[in-house]
This record gives sequence, structure tokens and C-alpha cells, in this order.
Amino acid sequence: MSKVLWSGAVLSLIIINIALLSRTREHVGPWNEDYKKTDSKEMQNLRAGRRVNSLFITHEPFDLIGALVTNRHWNEVLQLDEDQAEAIKKLDNVLQNAREFMWKGDADHPVDDLESYKAYLARSDQRRSSSIRHGQRMVSLGLLTERQSSFVLQRYLTQGRPMQKLFDENIQELLAITAAQNRQLTRVAMDENADTSDIKFIEAAMSPDDKIRKQAGAFLEEAAAKGELAAKAVLTPEQLATWSKLTEQRSLPLERPEIPTPPAEILSRIQLAQISPVFRELKKKADGLQLAKEQQEALLDLEDVVRKGLYWMSLASTDTPIPNSKNNLFAQKLSESQRSFIKHAEHVALKGILTQDQAKEIHAAVN
Repeated sequence: MSKVLWSGAVLSLIIINIALLSRTREHVGPWNEDYKKTDSKEMQNLRAGRRVNSLFITHEPFDLIGALVTNRHWNEVLQLDEDQAEAIKKLDNVLQNAREFMWKGDADHPVDDLESYKAYLARSDQRRSSSIRHGQRMVSLGLLTERQSSFVLQRYLTQGRPMQKLFDENIQELLAITAAQNRQLTRVAMDENADTSDIKFIEAAMSPDDKIRKQAGAFLEEAAAKGELAAKAVLTPEQLATWSKLTEQRSLPLERPEIPTPPAEILSRIQLAQISPVFRELKKKADGLQLAKEQQEALLDLEDVVRKGLYWMSLASTDTPIPNSKNNLFAQKLSESQRSFIKHAEHVALKGILTQDQAKEIHAAVN
């Protein structure tokens, strides 16, 4: 009986593997035979890795974007309005789908030199990572209420090792961390890692002796506390004051916020091409850029999210008029927060949706 069960399990695994291989071929498409003939084995492996990323990397919602909607804890405490949740999920999907499209583009990038291809992939990875962090700022600035945004940020900064968040580019931007300070923070992290990567410490941490393991744990806590103090010492008094303000304990009202559904006639009057040079050039060069269908859909969804965010921000602002159905007042006056929101949206478009060559063309036209 056990042999029968074992044979059945093996047969099931074989069937699953065949299905996966078939799905990979169907999803990825045929391999480029020209690359196969000229590429080195290492380059072939790099290309293949990009092609199958979308199959084997789980599409989890991005932290501080889609996770705010799908995560049970955030869902309960934030009590997002239905329109808010829809806009945040749409932005998350834009980034997810664009990432998958770019992985395929990475695989077929026309280059013969291995080192050049590695450099291209490094830039591509950096651009994707940057687009996600700009998406996070879009959520914080325009898709959450001010109280929700402050609450999420405070929780994020105070979880785990707070000072490790100083390496987050969005936090560095909020605190105005300089390049020199960033180098100092890197040294602090390297010193802490050196203390806890010593072979003696590792052996102690894995010791079967409870007493020795507890000593290693105490040493780890001491090193972490030392690192926290050293990182804190890098900040200026002004930055420390900002940090204290950002990490102040916050709470949210029990009632769900009232977020009005943006009227379609008003959204249609928010002409992004009039208030953003990047979106203006994207509109002008739509044909010349030869955007793929996936890119066109992603840009349309991104624009929809931007319009809704600008509308909600106008309701909360005391110095920005609400656009009416007769004109595009945003073309005349934008608050500082709205300008920042649009800038982050531009980065999502340039780094998360466009290819490197397409982004260069838009940069050249804008500058």
C-alpha cells in the first residue's frame, strides 16, 4: 500500500513539473534564438531568470501600498473608505503589472557584452525599487487622510529597530538626511554587523548550552542598543525634533472617514498635461515612444489615481481651490503637497512603467 502511495506521489510531482514547464513556456514565450547562439552561459541564465520571475515570485501587495488594504491589521485600524481602497489597490496593481512587464523586457534587452548587461539589470532593479518607494509616498500624500498617513508613518517608524528606518529613502527625504550623514549611518551599521558577525558570537548563539545562548542574546541586544545610539548621534537637533514629532503616539477615530467619491465631470477637468511636464510629454510622444499595451494601460490607471488624489487633497487644503466642472483650476494653483504628489507620480511613470530608453527620451524633452 505504501509503495502505491509513494508511486502516486511521484507521478503527481512529475505531472506538476510538466505543467509548470508548459506554463513557463506559454507565459514567457519562445526563447530568442539569436541570443541563445551568441550569449554566454551566464548571460543566458540571467535572461532566463528575468523571464521566469513573474512565475515564481509571489505577487504580494507592496508594503505601505496594497498591504494597507489587504493586511488584516491595517484593514481594521485604518477603516479605509471604499474609494480610497480602490485607488490604493489600483496603484499597487500598476506597480505589480509594470514590474512583470519590465522583467520580460529585461530578458530581451539587446546587448552582447555580459558586464554591460549586468549594469543594465542593476539599473533596472534600482528603477523598480525607486518606483515602489515613490508609490508609497503617493499613498501617504494623497490617498490617505492626514490622520491616517501620520498614524501609518508612526507605526512604521516605531516597529522593530527604529533607527534602521533611517536607511529608507522616503524617511531620509522627510528628515533631509545628507550624503555625508548617509555615509556615517552606513559606518554605524557596518560596525554593528562586525560585532555580531564574529565567528565566536555565531558559535555562542548556536551553542546547545542555554547559558551561553542567553549571553549571546544579551550581547546582541547590547550591540543593537549601541547601534541605535550611534545612529541617533548622526542626526542634527532639527532632525531629532522632526523624528520625535513623526514618532509621537497617535490614534485614529473609531468612525470610518467620510471620503467623497470624486465626481466624473470634475475628474475629467483635471488635465495632468497642463500641470505636469512629464505627463505633458507622455501625451505628446505617445506614438513616438511606441508604448506597449501594458504600458498604456498602466499609465491610464496611474493618471486616474493621480486625479483622484489631487481631488481629495484639494478638499483637505485651505489654500487650494476645488476644481469645478468649468475649468482646470489646478493649472493655476497647486499646494506644495500636491506638487510633491505629482512629482512622485512622475517618478512612478518614468521608473516603474517606461523603459530606460523611453524615460531618457522624456527626460530630454522635459529638461
